[in-house]
Amino acid sequence: MSWLAWTCSAAAVGLLAAAAVLLRAPRASLDEVTDPYEAAYLRDGPRGAATVALLALHLRGTVDAGPHGTARISGAMAGLSHPLQLAVYKALYRPSGVNGVAASRSVRRETDALRERLAGAGLVRRGRGLRVARALACAVAVVAAVALVGAAAWGPVLRVAVPAALVAGACAVWAVPWRTGAGRRTLRRTRGRFPLTGSRSLSPESALLAAALHGAPALLAAAPHFTRDSGLLAGRDRTDSLYVSRSGTSGGGPGCGA
Repeated sequence: MSWLAWTCSAAAVGLLAAAAVLLRAPRASLDEVTDPYEAAYLRDGPRGAATVALLALHLRGTVDAGPHGTARISGAMAGLSHPLQLAVYKALYRPSGVNGVAASRSVRRETDALRERLAGAGLVRRGRGLRVARALACAVAVVAAVALVGAAAWGPVLRVAVPAALVAGACAVWAVPWRTGAGRRTLRRTRGRFPLTGSRSLSPESALLAAALHGAPALLAAAPHFTRDSGLLAGRDRTDSLYVSRSGTSGGGPGCGA
């Protein structure tokens, strides 16, 4: 059975090498990110980008707080041109929380485009590559278990050390963050250049960038009532439970699948 253990170990090393290739990111090409939606994605992923889009729509009078910690449409979409703002507006065909908005198909399409741009700049890892690498890490753990079974003829140290090293490699692949080291440094530099002032007299563009970079404090400074009443600071939307309690089903809308 020793040949089985060696074969499984070699296969696991190959899987780990393939995962490492998938996780590689190009050299960073940006020193800072000043687009508010890209900066928001870099800080907090799809939810961050959707939050900034909701704030932008509120500041122009198109979206307001709805019932039970949701956002709702309060004005016409005339004049909207930014694709993410349009997607968020369409996702609010019924009042929804920020997680439900971020999970809607149209918004996911736009946030995926944001991620691709950031991945091309070396600031985040591509979602598909990260998912495949983690799947390979799971396969490595299975193969390592098979290697342990087949390593009965090995010495006690080797029999434990090789599978343990393979599992440790799989755990390391699984733990790789979606944001690269260059992305974390870029976000830190951009925050340093645009510190949070706490002023409510910022222009809409400055307020959006501040919310993208600093999160809750900037949101509360720019639109305190909307931020609190629309659930932008809540960790979980109440939209699904609201519609389940009313109709007995979640309805499959944007509030589902958050």
